Amino acid sequence: MSTAPRSPTRSGRSSGTDTRCALCTAEPPTSAPPTPAPPTSAPPTPAPPTPAPPTPAPSTPPPRRVFPFAPSVARRTET
Repeated sequence: MSTAPRSPTRSGRSSGTDTRCALCTAEPPTSAPPTPAPPTSAPPTPAPPTPAPPTPAPSTPPPRRVFPFAPSVARRTET
């Protein structure tokens, strides 16, 4: 850190005897009306989560395992 007697401005550099920035020292004109704050728009409501379709209860027993080939072919290959 430098031991400069002047306090640095926001940019970090000393601006001579005036340590305040130009924007802070410049007074706003009194004739200009205060700018109204923009109306805060309501945040968009998130879409409700779509409920998962209810899984129907299996009223019938699950089908038996279906083989990709006919049982007769399997019997022929076994013998």
